Amino acid sequence: MPGKKVSGVIFFAVLAFFTSVLNAQTVAILTPDKAPASRDLAVSLGEQLGEKFKVLDDSLAESAYLSVSPDTPFNLTTEQSKRIGSTIGCDTFLLIRSATQRRSAFQRAEYYESYAVIYGVSSRTGRLLFWKLQKFEAPKPEKAAEMLTASIASLAEEITPKLKAGLKQELNEAALPNFEEVPDDAT
Repeated sequence: MPGKKVSGVIFFAVLAFFTSVLNAQTVAILTPDKAPASRDLAVSLGEQLGEKFKVLDDSLAESAYLSVSPDTPFNLTTEQSKRIGSTIGCDTFLLIRSATQRRSAFQRAEYYESYAVIYGVSSRTGRLLFWKLQKFEAPKPEKAAEMLTASIASLAEEITPKLKAGLKQELNEAALPNFEEVPDDAT
């Protein structure tokens, strides 16, 4: 009987460990364009995601990100993404760009569009986990920005399962074998 009790305890300990690994996922939120609208959205989104993930301090994450300093922050290679994630020390990171712009159309009165583009990137593989474009139109810029701000809670709800599924999928993937590189002919 004691053997069954010990194996049951071990089973639940292992289950708790893997559950905590999935729940302890760290996320960094970055705004490479440094625009005030992007930073405001990042702060609000970080507050919402902080209920489900460990969101890293934005100033520390930004400092680490700037040390890598990619030329095209919204068009990263997988190697650049892995290097950024490794430097920051996170499981995934979000790249955010947000603004409110005046728009016009041929058969439409002038209007304003507030948008946010969010890229979710895996630090482990450097792959893009998802991207999301959230946009709202209104006759006044303040109203369009207000509508975007009001959508942040639902945006966080939409992003949460995508981040969790990305980590879960990567933990279940087999690691690629390391192959030696073929030497150059010149050597």
